[in-house]
Amino acid sequence: MTNSTAIRGGFRGARQGLETVAGEFANALLDWQVRLDIQRETANLRELIVAKAFAEGNLLEDSPIGDDRDPVEVAAATGQSLPGKPR
Repeated sequence: MTNSTAIRGGFRGARQGLETVAGEFANALLDWQVRLDIQRETANLRELIVAKAFAEGNLLEDSPIGDDRDPVEVAAATGQSLPGKPR
């Protein structure tokens, strides 16, 4: 599958105006690419947060798989240090 974009316009300004539009377009493309990358990288975290919210509200039939407790709170309550963190 090939993606392509064509831009046609009746620009009557100086070349600088066209370069400005092209630069803004490139910035918008980069912005969306960063958003997509972040969305992919944080999908599991987002799902865990939503599952925990529904579990705490007793809105799920089954509890989420795994330990949904905050590791910082667990470490503080048990007096343990977090992995990789000195006490």
